[in-house]
Amino acid sequence: IMRRFADAGIKMNCQIVCCPGLNDGDELIRTMMTLTVLYPHVDSVSIVPVGITKHRDGLYPLTSFSKEECAAVIDQVDRVANALYEKNGSRLFFCADEFYLGAGRELPDEDFYEGYPQLENGVGMLRSLISEFDCALEDEEEAENVSPFSIATGVSCAPFMKELTEKLMNKFPAVKG
Repeated sequence: IMRRFADAGIKMNCQIVCCPGLNDGDELIRTMMTLTVLYPHVDSVSIVPVGITKHRDGLYPLTSFSKEECAAVIDQVDRVANALYEKNGSRLFFCADEFYLGAGRELPDEDFYEGYPQLENGVGMLRSLISEFDCALEDEEEAENVSPFSIATGVSCAPFMKELTEKLMNKFPAVKG
Protein backbone atom coordinates (compact mmCIF):
# COMPACT_ATOMS: atom_id res chain seq x y z
CA ILE A 1 0.00 0.00 0.00
CA MET A 2 2.81 2.41 0.83
CA ARG A 3 4.46 1.71 -2.54
CA ARG A 4 1.14 2.59 -4.25
CA PHE A 5 0.96 5.83 -2.24
CA ALA A 6 4.54 6.68 -3.24
CA ASP A 7 3.82 5.88 -6.90
CA ALA A 8 0.84 8.23 -6.69
CA GLY A 9 3.11 11.01 -5.37
CA ILE A 10 1.62 11.00 -1.87
CA LYS A 11 3.95 12.21 0.89
CA MET A 12 3.88 10.09 4.04
CA ASN A 13 4.96 10.80 7.59
CA CYS A 14 5.35 7.51 9.42
CA GLN A 15 5.80 6.19 12.93
CA ILE A 16 7.56 3.10 14.22
CA VAL A 17 6.37 2.06 17.68
CA CYS A 18 9.44 0.31 18.98
CA CYS A 19 9.04 -2.62 21.39
CA PRO A 20 12.05 -4.06 23.24
CA GLY A 21 12.91 -7.52 21.99
CA LEU A 22 10.34 -7.42 19.18
CA ASN A 23 11.17 -4.76 16.63
CA ASP A 24 14.33 -3.10 17.93
CA GLY A 25 17.90 -4.05 17.02
CA ASP A 26 18.24 -5.72 13.62
CA GLU A 27 14.49 -5.58 13.00
CA LEU A 28 14.49 -1.79 13.49
CA ILE A 29 17.35 -1.46 10.99
CA ARG A 30 15.44 -3.64 8.50
CA THR A 31 12.31 -1.52 8.90
CA MET A 32 14.25 1.71 8.44
CA MET A 33 15.94 0.35 5.30
CA THR A 34 12.54 -0.66 3.90
CA LEU A 35 11.19 2.86 4.47
CA THR A 36 14.35 4.48 3.08
CA VAL A 37 13.57 2.99 -0.33
CA LEU A 38 10.38 5.06 -0.39
CA TYR A 39 12.20 8.39 0.17
CA PRO A 40 11.31 11.19 -0.72
CA HIS A 41 7.68 10.03 -0.55
CA VAL A 42 8.29 8.93 3.01
CA ASP A 43 9.00 12.41 4.29
CA SER A 44 9.77 11.62 7.94
CA VAL A 45 9.63 8.72 10.37
CA SER A 46 9.37 8.92 14.14
CA ILE A 47 10.65 6.11 16.31
CA VAL A 48 8.71 6.10 19.57
CA PRO A 49 8.90 3.68 22.51
CA VAL A 50 5.88 1.51 23.19
CA GLY A 51 3.70 2.98 25.92
CA ILE A 52 3.22 0.68 28.90
CA THR A 53 0.39 1.15 31.36
CA LYS A 54 -0.80 -0.89 34.31
CA HIS A 55 -3.98 -1.77 32.38
CA ARG A 56 -2.54 -4.63 30.33
CA ASP A 57 -4.51 -7.65 31.53
CA GLY A 58 -4.64 -10.34 28.87
CA LEU A 59 -2.32 -8.48 26.47
CA TYR A 60 1.02 -9.51 25.01
CA PRO A 61 3.72 -9.12 27.69
CA LEU A 62 5.66 -5.97 26.83
CA THR A 63 8.38 -4.21 28.79
CA SER A 64 9.71 -0.68 28.82
CA PHE A 65 13.12 0.20 27.43
CA SER A 66 16.00 0.34 29.91
CA LYS A 67 18.43 3.25 29.92
CA GLU A 68 20.93 1.19 27.93
CA GLU A 69 18.31 0.06 25.44
CA CYS A 70 17.16 3.68 24.91
CA ALA A 71 20.76 4.66 24.17
CA ALA A 72 21.14 1.73 21.76
CA VAL A 73 18.02 2.75 19.82
CA ILE A 74 19.24 6.36 19.54
CA ASP A 75 22.65 5.15 18.33
CA GLN A 76 21.10 2.82 15.74
CA VAL A 77 18.72 5.44 14.43
CA ASP A 78 21.45 8.10 14.32
CA ARG A 79 23.79 5.87 12.29
CA VAL A 80 21.14 5.43 9.59
CA ALA A 81 19.83 9.00 9.82
CA ASN A 82 23.29 10.58 9.64
CA ALA A 83 24.15 8.58 6.51
CA LEU A 84 20.86 9.64 4.92
CA TYR A 85 21.51 13.26 5.85
CA GLU A 86 24.87 13.13 4.08
CA LYS A 87 23.25 11.58 1.00
CA ASN A 88 19.88 13.42 0.80
CA GLY A 89 20.07 16.40 3.14
CA SER A 90 17.41 14.92 5.43
CA ARG A 91 17.72 12.64 8.44
CA LEU A 92 14.34 11.05 7.66
CA PHE A 93 14.37 9.17 11.02
CA PHE A 94 13.87 10.87 14.38
CA CYS A 95 13.72 9.37 17.86
CA ALA A 96 11.02 10.58 20.22
CA ASP A 97 12.07 12.74 23.15
CA GLU A 98 11.26 9.80 25.44
CA PHE A 99 14.31 7.92 24.16
CA TYR A 100 16.61 10.85 25.05
CA LEU A 101 15.02 11.17 28.48
CA GLY A 102 15.24 7.42 29.05
CA ALA A 103 18.91 7.34 27.97
CA GLY A 104 19.76 10.39 30.09
CA ARG A 105 21.03 12.20 26.99
CA GLU A 106 20.85 15.83 26.03
CA LEU A 107 18.18 16.78 23.53
CA PRO A 108 19.48 17.62 20.05
CA ASP A 109 19.65 21.25 18.91
CA GLU A 110 16.69 22.81 17.15
CA ASP A 111 18.22 22.47 13.64
CA PHE A 112 18.43 18.70 14.11
CA TYR A 113 14.63 18.41 13.87
CA GLU A 114 14.35 19.82 10.32
CA GLY A 115 11.30 21.96 11.06
CA TYR A 116 9.68 19.47 13.47
CA PRO A 117 7.74 17.26 11.01
CA GLN A 118 7.08 14.73 13.78
CA LEU A 119 6.22 17.11 16.64
CA GLU A 120 2.82 15.50 17.24
CA ASN A 121 4.59 12.18 17.79
CA GLY A 122 6.71 13.64 20.59
CA VAL A 123 9.79 14.27 18.45
CA GLY A 124 11.39 17.58 19.36
CA MET A 125 8.50 18.63 21.57
CA LEU A 126 10.74 19.45 24.53
CA ARG A 127 13.33 21.25 22.38
CA SER A 128 10.53 23.29 20.80
CA LEU A 129 9.11 24.10 24.24
CA ILE A 130 12.50 25.22 25.54
CA SER A 131 13.18 27.34 22.44
CA GLU A 132 9.76 29.00 22.50
CA PHE A 133 9.99 29.62 26.25
CA ASP A 134 13.45 31.19 25.96
CA CYS A 135 12.28 33.42 23.11
CA ALA A 136 9.16 34.54 25.00
CA LEU A 137 11.17 35.13 28.18
CA GLU A 138 13.66 37.26 26.26
CA ASP A 139 10.82 39.41 24.90
CA GLU A 140 9.27 40.05 28.33
CA GLU A 141 10.52 43.10 30.17
CA GLU A 142 8.67 42.83 33.46
CA ALA A 143 6.28 40.54 35.26
CA GLU A 144 3.05 42.36 36.06
CA ASN A 145 0.15 41.03 38.09
CA VAL A 146 1.87 37.78 38.96
CA SER A 147 -0.67 35.18 40.03
CA PRO A 148 0.10 31.89 41.74
CA PHE A 149 0.36 28.97 39.34
CA SER A 150 1.23 25.32 39.29
CA ILE A 151 2.52 23.03 36.57
CA ALA A 152 1.41 19.44 36.29
CA THR A 153 3.86 17.18 34.48
CA GLY A 154 5.07 13.63 34.32
CA VAL A 155 8.14 12.43 36.15
CA SER A 156 10.44 12.33 33.11
CA CYS A 157 9.56 15.87 32.00
CA ALA A 158 9.77 17.39 35.50
CA PRO A 159 13.48 18.40 35.26
CA PHE A 160 12.76 20.39 32.08
CA MET A 161 9.80 22.14 33.62
CA LYS A 162 11.85 22.92 36.72
CA GLU A 163 14.63 24.39 34.56
CA LEU A 164 12.16 26.63 32.72
CA THR A 165 10.54 27.74 35.98
CA GLU A 166 13.95 28.59 37.44
CA LYS A 167 14.78 30.71 34.36
CA LEU A 168 11.51 32.56 34.85
CA MET A 169 12.12 33.15 38.57
CA ASN A 170 15.70 34.32 37.91
CA LYS A 171 14.48 36.95 35.48
CA PHE A 172 11.41 37.90 37.51
CA PRO A 173 11.97 37.53 41.25
CA ALA A 174 8.31 38.38 41.91
CA VAL A 175 7.45 34.96 40.51
CA LYS A 176 7.67 32.44 43.34
CA GLY A 177 8.18 28.71 42.94
